[in-house]
Amino acid sequence: MHKQRIWIAAICGVGLIAALMPWVTVMGMIGMSGMDLGQGWVVLALFGVAAAVAVTGSRGYPLDDARRGVVGVIGVGAVGFAIWKIIEIRNGEIEIDSMMGRGPGDAGTAGSQSADGMGELGREMGKGMLKMFGELFELSFGLYLVIAAGLALGIIAAVKKRA
Repeated sequence: MHKQRIWIAAICGVGLIAALMPWVTVMGMIGMSGMDLGQGWVVLALFGVAAAVAVTGSRGYPLDDARRGVVGVIGVGAVGFAIWKIIEIRNGEIEIDSMMGRGPGDAGTAGSQSADGMGELGREMGKGMLKMFGELFELSFGLYLVIAAGLALGIIAAVKKRA
């Protein structure tokens, strides 16, 4: 496999791991990853597509212009998404209520009587937690890692090796 493709795949691996790392900590102890916050799947999808683009096609050659463009756009998208999440966290608008107040069997199934009521309870608990602990929410390294991986994808896509 060409070195450029290996680098892109490795950067995508870092981006995929960043979705599972803590994005927010509460009181410096409790960490919530992107998957806990409900939007980590966006990061997984972005870096997963970039990795698929890197490992498909004729692997002995560098990426052609179209594939490099796709990887670059994905990198910019990941950076933009992470910056948006940082702004949400700093403004206290993060959604920590998506799974609060729900039991293991209350994941929104149609047969569950308490799914809607418990979801409302979760939303209220999430708002209350933000009011009580809002100043204790701190950014963690997961979002910064998403930004770094996105920037690296954009840079490696912009660099074209001369023949």
